[in-house]
Amino acid sequence: SHENNNNDDTIISIDLSGKGLTEIRYFSCLKHLQNANLANNLIRSVSGIEKCTELVDLSLESNRLISLNGLQKMTQLQALELGHNRVHSLSPLKHFVSLQRLSIEGNEVTSLAELSELKNLMELYAGNNAVKNLKEIQHLKHLPKLIILDLSGNSMSKDSKYRLYC
Repeated sequence: SHENNNNDDTIISIDLSGKGLTEIRYFSCLKHLQNANLANNLIRSVSGIEKCTELVDLSLESNRLISLNGLQKMTQLQALELGHNRVHSLSPLKHFVSLQRLSIEGNEVTSLAELSELKNLMELYAGNNAVKNLKEIQHLKHLPKLIILDLSGNSMSKDSKYRLYC
């Protein structure tokens, strides 16, 4: 007799980029997942991945995300790629104290306030969003490790005082 010893708990890394995925609801059984590349798909919701609380590196770049609700418990994330989606609010990211690299370029983000407590953030790629107010940069002033900041393509970068703030 053949016994199936496959244990989903042992999967720690997965690459499903460019596979035409529309949802990720079956990821809830992958509780020990640490690295997930889900870039270049058709994913509209992060529903299903919220139980993967051990994720360290997650790429959801080039999907169809509008909301990040469901990511709140992924506080161990160190790298998060969300570029080229339709995200407006970064609210679920405000407790991501381990986050070192965040890529949100090419979205519809209007405020950077939710990033003000991310004390380990070293790289922030936020170009080509909808950040208009130059004062949004103030939310990043007290991030001690931030060494790379890209805000190009936001309308605030056209402000004559932009260089004084950065």
